[in-house]
Parts: sequence; C-alpha cells; structure tokens
Amino acid sequence: MFMTMHINKFIHDMQQHIADLTDEQFDNRVKSLIKLYQERMKNIDEEAGIYEGHVCANSYMFNTCDIKVGFLQSIAKAELLELWNRYVNPSTAAAYTRIDVQMWSTKIWKPTESDFKGYSAKTLALYGCMHSEGNVDLDIGKVDEFIVTAIATLPEQVENSDDSESLMTELKSASLSVSGATYSPGKSAEMAAHTSTALALAVKDHEMFGDYGNVSLTNFATIGMDKTPDGLWLMTDYKKFQATQKLYGLGVPAEVLVPKYSS
Repeated sequence: MFMTMHINKFIHDMQQHIADLTDEQFDNRVKSLIKLYQERMKNIDEEAGIYEGHVCANSYMFNTCDIKVGFLQSIAKAELLELWNRYVNPSTAAAYTRIDVQMWSTKIWKPTESDFKGYSAKTLALYGCMHSEGNVDLDIGKVDEFIVTAIATLPEQVENSDDSESLMTELKSASLSVSGATYSPGKSAEMAAHTSTALALAVKDHEMFGDYGNVSLTNFATIGMDKTPDGLWLMTDYKKFQATQKLYGLGVPAEVLVPKYSS
C-alpha cells in the first residue's frame, strides 16, 4: 500500500515536473541523454555485456541506442506530455491498467480480505505504518474515520505547508481505538518518517487513487483479486490467480522456473 501511494505520487509529480520545464531546460536534458546514448563503449567487456543483456532478455534489437537517439532528436516537450497523459497518467490514459506486486513479511501486519474490501488503500497504508511502530492496539476503523475527517477539514492547511507537522499533531491527539488509545511514535526515526509520509499522502494526495482496472478486458474479481473502496485491485487468492492467469494471458509464471541446463 505504502509503495503504491509513492508510485501514484511520482506519476503525478513527474507530469507536473515535465510541464514546468522551460524549453531550454528540456533541450538540455534531451542533449544530455543523446550524449549518454552515443558514448563509446570503453572496452570489449562492456560491449559484450550489452549484447549478452539483449540475448538473455530475448530482445535482439541491438541498435536500441540508435533508435532512442533518433526519437530524442525529434521529440518536443508537448509531444512528451501528450504521450505521458495518453499512456502513463491514470486520470487521463484511456487504457490505463496497472498491477502492483506487493509482499508482506510474516513479521508485520497484513490486511485481511475484509480489510481489503472495507478500507481504502490509504487507510491500510497508514495503519500498517503505525502498526509497524508498535501501535498494535489501534483500531483500523478509527484510523479510517480520522483520514476522512482530515480530508474534509485540513486539506487547505496541509496544501499551504511544506511538511506534515500539523497533521502529525492532529494524529497524536486523536482517539484511534474504542479504549481511547492514541498514536505513539516508535523508537525508529525511519519508521516514524514512514508514518508521517503515509499520513501526508493519505490526506494531501488522496485523489491520486483510481480504478486502474476499469478498462481491462479481464474481470479481476474472477481471478483471485479484490478491490478496495478507492479502486485499487489487490491479489488476495494467489492459488486462484495462478490457476486462471494462463486463461487471461497474464504474464506471471504459474510454475517454478527450472534451468534449461544443469551442471
């Protein structure tokens, strides 16, 4: 959940970053990339490594760098933005479908199937971060209520702030369980930073989530996946997903890969 929110924010921020570039800045970046792709290989090992990479990937377009240079020499900023909005930006791409692969350690909290169906991805992400800090007595329903209230009452305050201190202050004083328990930052500064970031993403960037499978020809509900209320599809039945992925042509191996040659 946490990483998915970061991916959404990157896609959103990168689009704005490209739009804000001046023509001179854009041209300088294009020239730098062209120079990088046209750089001569330093030795035979480097050249062999490049060809080996293509062969191992079953991609035999050995002139990829020349193709990229030709594209860069003709691309304009407006065209790049158009491509970004057509294929990458979830809110504008007509055929945008994405699957994020996430793994949960056995040592941390993992949402149940009912959690996936009942709470938004941003709620699951924030609750997971707080739980990892040792706040195991908090109620996920109360956390969800806090986020909903914060979105309704604090967005303007957060938008005008460069950090999430005001939100963290509100979070620490909020009652997040039936018994009145509150969030308490753990000893790890890194984990506390994760919670702070998850909180800011949940409130400040709450509109970045969307139904990323709404244009897919595959009915995700029939292949072992469930959808959160804010439109994020999550694989909850791995065996069912394995059993159906060949039928739907999804490129996820259903078998353990065995080396073709063994020593």
